[in-house]
Amino acid sequence: MKTFLAVFALSGLLIPLTTQAATTITVTSTADSGPGSLRDAIATASSGDNIHFSVTGTIALTTSALIVAKSVTISGPGASNLAVSGSHAVQVFKVNSGAIVTISGLTIENGSASGGGAGIFNLGTLTLSNSTVSGNSTDSEGGGIFNAGTLTVTNTMVSGNSVSCCYGGGIFNLGTLTVTNGTVAGNSVPSGGGGIGNFLGTLALKNTIVAIAPWEEIATTIKEHLALRDITFQTMTPAPVC
Repeated sequence: MKTFLAVFALSGLLIPLTTQAATTITVTSTADSGPGSLRDAIATASSGDNIHFSVTGTIALTTSALIVAKSVTISGPGASNLAVSGSHAVQVFKVNSGAIVTISGLTIENGSASGGGAGIFNLGTLTLSNSTVSGNSTDSEGGGIFNAGTLTVTNTMVSGNSVSCCYGGGIFNLGTLTVTNGTVAGNSVPSGGGGIGNFLGTLALKNTIVAIAPWEEIATTIKEHLALRDITFQTMTPAPVC
């Protein structure tokens, strides 16, 4: 982030004030780490910075999750052009409490985690748009996404994610979740919301397709926290019973 110095006059005194302008950091490598990698860009960014990409293909993570602890915007070239993969070994993204983060134009896939959120584990304020979350798996609570913060999902597909035990094959929500113009389809869990498990959270769905199977596709414990509008339910093949 670039720093500028502004000088203001007050009662005959010159008072220097420091202002900051956002910097754009470009990811130039699909490597897990090192110069030009997404991991390096996230680590070196300051709050308010933008992270863009000059690469396509797959960023294959093999060491650990990408921890986002600062308020940044990560803008991918399109979900069909660039994937960030957990390589069936690690969680993909974790957004820490207090961070205000925007992620767009990415596929977040093949994450693996214990305790939920194999694709995204959100404790902050996250906006996810024009993306795909697929092929992620965990033992409980959110194969694709675990949300205990504030999560806004727009124009995004959450599909093919799984939980081996229970609660939210696609998304597990303990916080505030809004899904608009989305598709939640083909996710699986033995019990507690194949698509979305909403427990003690606030859930709003609008113009969203939820592909439904004979098990509950949306499970919730507090009905008054649901706001559903223009939801299309579709029938899918039953999931295997664990």
